[in-house]
Amino acid sequence: MVDNLTPGRMAEWGLSYKELKEINAGIIQLHVSGYGSWGPWTGRTSYDVIAQSMGGLSAITGFEDRGPIKSGVWIANWITGLMCAITILTALNYRERTGQGQFIDYLQAENVIRWLDWTWLYAYKTGEDRKRSGNRDLAICPSDLFDCKDGWVAIAAFRVKEFHGLCMAMNRPDLYEAYADPLERLKDENATALLETIAEWTQTKQVEEVEALASRRTDLQPPGCWKPGTPTTVNISERGAIQEYQDSLYGHMVQHCYPPRLSETPSRLKWSCRPLGFDNAYVLTKILDLSSEEVQELEQEGVVFKGRRTIPSRK
Repeated sequence: MVDNLTPGRMAEWGLSYKELKEINAGIIQLHVSGYGSWGPWTGRTSYDVIAQSMGGLSAITGFEDRGPIKSGVWIANWITGLMCAITILTALNYRERTGQGQFIDYLQAENVIRWLDWTWLYAYKTGEDRKRSGNRDLAICPSDLFDCKDGWVAIAAFRVKEFHGLCMAMNRPDLYEAYADPLERLKDENATALLETIAEWTQTKQVEEVEALASRRTDLQPPGCWKPGTPTTVNISERGAIQEYQDSLYGHMVQHCYPPRLSETPSRLKWSCRPLGFDNAYVLTKILDLSSEEVQELEQEGVVFKGRRTIPSRK
């Protein structure tokens, strides 16, 4: 059982884990909320932007001389859903070995904290907050986004071999002589000077020029490239990550698919987002074995929402 209701609501309805496990000791109940089912902030609501802020992600995102920035997507929501699924699999594994279920309390804010890599350890060891560093990677240099004449490129060349390839592509062997040691490159004054030099170089090139220079070398990773108005989906389209299909509600669709490429059960898209309550009737009758009359009664009483019935949800 999964819910993201206000903490305590399930208990009010007589559906707390304590009550449910008396009926079925193997039941797994996951409650996901902004701040958890216990603690000083229990009951506060949360949205993605709040979770990014309270978890510390916004504070380290952006440029040092500007304010914090939130991610452009609902990343706290997405990662919370993903981690909830993984957590349930962990609980299922435990149940398979012991026969016992368990209660899972999952928080959006704590979820964000977990994927801040070395941020919290840095603060603990140094007593200082991690500073915002723009697109620069503080643990790898060079690793940054650079402006070209007609777009942007992402360049990362940390290993000695990769950095040598970048310097040769730039026709700047002197950079390699000065900054061959990866640890020397990480020193702030060296990193700043090096990244400024690379930025000056890319500003004289078009995106295709930088990509071609990198592609001709075996010791340099091809850069990530972006140009306004230019699709960057050739590779992922050929791999099936972007799929075209006919949705019964929305018609012809072109949409991203789930990225894992399973050999026996490849990802596929049959439909996009469903309206609220669209599949209630199917779930209640086909899976929970309620009669159509019982479902209709629940709808009339306002227990379940009646979704659109003009388009079938299953074929």
